[in-house]
Amino acid sequence: MGTLAVTRALVSNTNPTEAQFDTMRTDLLNFFNAASMNQNNIATGGMTYASLASPVANNVTIKWTSSHATIQYVSADPKLKIQNTQGDIIWAHRTGSTITEFLSLRSSDGAIEVWGQMTINESVGNQTVGLQWLLSRYRKPRLLYSTDDIITVESNGPNSDESLIMMRDRLCKIVDTTCSLAVDANGETSGDTGAAVSGRAAAIARTANRWYYIYAVRVQYGDDNGGTYAILVAHTTSPETSNIATLNTAFGTGEWVYMGVIRNGYNDGVNTNIIVPFVYDECGYLRFTQGTSAGQPAGVTMATATDTSNLSYDLVIGNAAAATIPPVATRVIFGGHRESHGFELHYREIASLENHFITSGCYHVTELSTLAPVVYMEVPLLSGYRVVVVIGNVSTTKRITVFGLLDHYL
Repeated sequence: MGTLAVTRALVSNTNPTEAQFDTMRTDLLNFFNAASMNQNNIATGGMTYASLASPVANNVTIKWTSSHATIQYVSADPKLKIQNTQGDIIWAHRTGSTITEFLSLRSSDGAIEVWGQMTINESVGNQTVGLQWLLSRYRKPRLLYSTDDIITVESNGPNSDESLIMMRDRLCKIVDTTCSLAVDANGETSGDTGAAVSGRAAAIARTANRWYYIYAVRVQYGDDNGGTYAILVAHTTSPETSNIATLNTAFGTGEWVYMGVIRNGYNDGVNTNIIVPFVYDECGYLRFTQGTSAGQPAGVTMATATDTSNLSYDLVIGNAAAATIPPVATRVIFGGHRESHGFELHYREIASLENHFITSGCYHVTELSTLAPVVYMEVPLLSGYRVVVVIGNVSTTKRITVFGLLDHYL
């Protein structure tokens, strides 16, 4: 650092003169007014960083403890460069003599390593887990069949009894994981009070042989209205783009997440007001696990008859009638049955009468005619098509079912 030199022209036992004071003052002014307080002077004086040349600090290196570790902004690139020529760059907390590392940039390959848990937006929603857990572990929970009236949702949180759902702007815990078609939901409309309850949406009745769409809805009213909880709500409105405004009106804009579709009723004339047992896989495939009669295909009946004619079902995509296929499906697995003798199951374009898929039950001779074949075929869901059980001239009972579907909204 520069040396301060002040000329002293005083004489012992003699009063100082004005000229002598002027000489000392001039030396001081020259030192402090000159460009002496620069990065070179500070660095020479032992400071641990060395860039104070300008407010912008463009193209100037800031040292840490030595020239091995530096930060530099280079406007020509433009880049902020962090460099450590002798190893990794480490960020750490120090408490006393304890150093706890939480972030590093590895010098060998430039990779970033994080220790501990990153957090974000901790003032909103459920705080059970942090961002790092969500990025590495979260997956949308699947719907599960429970009873004739109730469906549940699987646990997907860090605790075995915890179901978490990612909403548009927050994480919520599903406070009531049992959704019954026999009860009204509580917590999603302004008139709701008390504890949150999963169930049917407001003004939605339980109707035989209908598809119900399940939504996770943030609890906005009642005792559990704290911004951290959600319930399961059954509605007859599908999550298609054309229905978003309707769902926003029912649940609140951005306050719902579609969970899947379930079926109430087999449409078999007997078991019409119970939930059809099902399983969802990780890819959005819904498969029904039971039928209503032994030896017949599982799933929901689309058509049945006992006579000598072929049995046809013209595909109806919608939710208004009993024998419909929900519009969330892109592929459907149909089941075909004939109580005895062989048959073929066709997927046929109605306009041209062309068969675009054919599968058949086992062929057998007359003495084996008591065999009851069941076949399944998976086809794309297309309007203007029909499924046909093709038989001979012997009167038998036939059935066409929807055994499963691919829900492309999941």
